[in-house]
Amino acid sequence: MLILEAIGIVGCAFAGAVDAVRARLDLFGAVLVAIVTALGGGTLRDVLLGVFPPVPLVTPWYFVVCATTALLVCAFRSKLARLRLPMEAADAVALALFTVTGATKAMQHGTPYYTAAVIGLVNGIGGGLVRDAILGRVPAVVRGEIYAIPAFGGALLLALSDLNHLPHAVLAPVTLVVIFGTRMAAVLFGWHLPTIRAKAAPAEPAKFIPEESAAERTVRIPVYPGKHAARPHPAPSRPGPAPAGVRPPHMRDHRFPAVDPDAATRSGTLRARLNGSTT
Repeated sequence: MLILEAIGIVGCAFAGAVDAVRARLDLFGAVLVAIVTALGGGTLRDVLLGVFPPVPLVTPWYFVVCATTALLVCAFRSKLARLRLPMEAADAVALALFTVTGATKAMQHGTPYYTAAVIGLVNGIGGGLVRDAILGRVPAVVRGEIYAIPAFGGALLLALSDLNHLPHAVLAPVTLVVIFGTRMAAVLFGWHLPTIRAKAAPAEPAKFIPEESAAERTVRIPVYPGKHAARPHPAPSRPGPAPAGVRPPHMRDHRFPAVDPDAATRSGTLRARLNGSTT
C-alpha cells in the first residue's frame, strides 16, 4: 500500500507541476500546486474518515517528493511541454492508485460499501479539484471529461468485492487496470460526456429609424468634444450638393426675406391703384 501511495503521489505531483508550468506560475507556485494536487485528495479522505491529524500532513517525505518532482518539471519544462500523452498517462495512474488506496482505507475503517466508493472517488479527484480551483479554471470532473466516472466505478467495484468476501489482492490490480484503461481510452479516442447548453435568447426586433430629410442629407453635422477636452475642436465638414429646390441650412439668412420674382409687379400694381384712388 505504501508503494502504491508513493507512486500516486509522484504522478499527481508531476501532473500538477506541469499544469502550473502551462499556467506560467513561478517556481513557488509550481511547488505549491504540485503539493496540493498530490496531498489534497488524501487530506480530504482522512477528514471524512475522522483521522486527525491527516496522514499526508504529518508525513515529511510526502512534501519532499512533491517538491523534488516540481523542481524537476520546472528544470525540463521545455521538453515536457510537447509530451501530452505521457502527462495524461501520469494523471491516469495517479487517479487509479489514489482511488484504490482511498477505497481500501475506507473499508479498513468499517464504512459501508457505498461510503467506501465515495471516499475512493474523493481521494482520486480531490487533489485535481483543488488544483483547478487554484489555477482558476473549471474542474475537469464537471466539464465533460470522463474522469470521475472511472474512479467511482472502480471504487464501487472494489467495495462490492470486499462486501462479497472476494480476494482483495486480486481485485485491487484489476480495479487499477480498469480505471487506468478507461481514462486513457477516453483520452485517446476523445470520449466526452454530453454537456448542458442553454438555449440562445431570441433576437430583439429591429427598431424603427426615421428616414433623413433632404436638408439633413446635405450637411454633415460635426460632433464636438466636451468643453474640458484636450484636443481642439474639429472643423466642420464641407457640405455636399443640395438637391434641386432645397436650400442648405447654412446658406439660409433669417435676417433678410426671401426674394420673390412677382413681388415687384404686385407692388407696382398696388402703388398705381393707390395713386389712382387718391387723385
